[in-house]
Amino acid sequence: MESEPRWNLTVGLWLIYTPVPSGFGDGVVGRGRYLTEALHRDVREGRAEGYDWKIEPDGSWSIAERLVVLAMSENGDYPAWDTGARDDDGELPIFHTSRFNSLTRIGDDLYEAIEWLRQGDREPDPIDLTPPRSHPAVSDGADAQLKSPPGAMSMKRE
Repeated sequence: MESEPRWNLTVGLWLIYTPVPSGFGDGVVGRGRYLTEALHRDVREGRAEGYDWKIEPDGSWSIAERLVVLAMSENGDYPAWDTGARDDDGELPIFHTSRFNSLTRIGDDLYEAIEWLRQGDREPDPIDLTPPRSHPAVSDGADAQLKSPPGAMSMKRE
């Protein structure tokens, strides 16, 4: 059975543009080029207006002009390669822009960038919601049942 090509979202939010040939809408050459041109247009306008906040906190006008959009979120955020800063291993640093209104360096390579996208630029939740092993709802037995605290309403139909 032949499988049909399918699209999927990376970490549930990001459509990564693949290097498919011209004529395919959601590839780096098609949609990626269109978004890259829009980013560069917006950067030029922002620079002319003196909107330095468009390249904060980690970018510069020269970096912004070298970026190539590689993905898009359903929220209008875009990760982009800095094509002018290849390291010794051939990797490109990746920046994130929110609707072309900021530049945050999110990784030195795609692995680091995906991890940043997965976490969503947030601090880990300091609250551990895992119940302690001594909690009545946690049991080591195979027939474990959740126990309600005294006075709790039952959801069981009688």
